[in-house]
Amino acid sequence: MQFRVAGTGWEERWHARGAANGGTWELHRAGGTEAPAALLQVTVAPIEEGIVRFTLAGATYTLAPLPGNRPGAPFRFLIDGDYFELTVENEMDLLEAKLGSERGGPRETPILSVMPGVIRKVLAAPGELVTANQPLLILEAMKMENEVRSPIAGKLDRLCVREGGTVATGELLAVIVSS
Repeated sequence: MQFRVAGTGWEERWHARGAANGGTWELHRAGGTEAPAALLQVTVAPIEEGIVRFTLAGATYTLAPLPGNRPGAPFRFLIDGDYFELTVENEMDLLEAKLGSERGGPRETPILSVMPGVIRKVLAAPGELVTANQPLLILEAMKMENEVRSPIAGKLDRLCVREGGTVATGELLAVIVSS
């Protein structure tokens, strides 16, 4: 599996092999010339719902996902309090990205609610140009306020909710159009 991981001001591509439910993973930089002996080994163990502990080069870290993650968008998470994003780049994703860039037309990206809740604040208006990771609205769920962010840069084509309204899991919140 190939994936791209980014932090504030940096990005790297890696290849990974391992079991989906934990255990030992082998990592190496994509396109790198490292010998097999230079592979990084990471031991991953779940510690509670959604939170994992991993060991890399003798140091132990805790990874906690951020609210609002959804399929098809970068996975946003904290490692010991530092922000990261991870995008899995499987062969279909890479092919779709290539075909999409060759088509040249606008692409719609729906933003769905990952949990039921109440829209507390709308932060962007239809027609507004938004950046990737820009907060679009605040969704309150289980007495916590969660920022719903744009997964891509583009134009906020449709906003399907209003302040004070309730949403269900999987409900369409907004649509971003990129070209």
